[in-house]
Amino acid sequence: MIHNKKEVKTLNIKALFYDYKLNISHKYVELIIVFAGMFNLFLLIPDLTLVDSNIKRLSILIARGIFSLAVFIIFIYKDHVNTFKQFSTLVTIGEFTHVAIFLFVLSQYKKPDFLIQTLGMIVILIAVFSIPNKWANMLSVAIIGSIGFFICTSVFIDKIEQTYFWSAIVYIPVVIIICAITAWNNEKHQFNEFIAKDELQRISSTDYLTNAVNRYKMKEEADKWIDFCHRHSLPLSLIFIDVDNLKKINDKLGHLAGDIVLVEISNLIQGHLKESDILARWGGDEFILLLPDISLKDAIKITEEIKNTLCNKTFMHEINVTCSYGVATLKEETDFESLLEEADNFMYKGKKLGKNNIQWC
Repeated sequence: MIHNKKEVKTLNIKALFYDYKLNISHKYVELIIVFAGMFNLFLLIPDLTLVDSNIKRLSILIARGIFSLAVFIIFIYKDHVNTFKQFSTLVTIGEFTHVAIFLFVLSQYKKPDFLIQTLGMIVILIAVFSIPNKWANMLSVAIIGSIGFFICTSVFIDKIEQTYFWSAIVYIPVVIIICAITAWNNEKHQFNEFIAKDELQRISSTDYLTNAVNRYKMKEEADKWIDFCHRHSLPLSLIFIDVDNLKKINDKLGHLAGDIVLVEISNLIQGHLKESDILARWGGDEFILLLPDISLKDAIKITEEIKNTLCNKTFMHEINVTCSYGVATLKEETDFESLLEEADNFMYKGKKLGKNNIQWC
């Protein structure tokens, strides 16, 4: 159970990080898939050469054929993998399958060479920690695969020289530890890099005081949403909000008090928004609220709710603060600049009529 906002935020950051990691993985996942399929088929050469039974050759051919077919299917449908969790699951299943095939082929050899098979297992372990995956999944595949390797070699290889066997007992865990530490450090580095990029992006697109988006970000989001709503014949509304008499508050109580008012108004407005709504601080005492897929009627209702909540709120020093609101809605020929100008004109009309009211077309 999640007990506080900090835990929720941590989970959200982790989810966003794994999405970021999936995007990174997509850059070279095609190469990994193609190499895995081709290398799997290439191994048929020593397999079919070293196995002396046609039945065993056929079983190995079928096993490697199924794996390559599965890899080919993954290659075709890779673009349908939308989350890192799905990607990680596919990779983990693929790695377990490859380890199982490796051990199955080992069991089919007449006289498998322990040293060669150990080197093969070490190569698999390095590959497991090199392919993008969740760290816990990498470690699980490595440990379970290694245990399976030692069991299979003990069963299917006669008279293993004790020096070689105990050397493998030492070297394989050492390889796992080194690779696991390296993979852990790489993931930690990627996570820190993601946090830094996310913070930089947040700073560059967010108003430092109110935590609303800034003008640049609003312009970018508005152009995107207006284009989307035009193409899909959806409504869109914009509310221009101007804080009444903020200068008087600054003059009487100081600019710090005025800043507190702006922050609290921003928080109050954001409490009325859904996920796709965007609030921007447009000027010193001005906010813009973009409402995609919201009609004029619903936008006016939202504005009234914000106005009523604000009217019932008492700020520091028992002062009350009001705002003037202008509401405009998307038309066929409207772009962001014209929509903004229309809402701004309605807001000024409200100012002239005595402030603390809502004006629309």
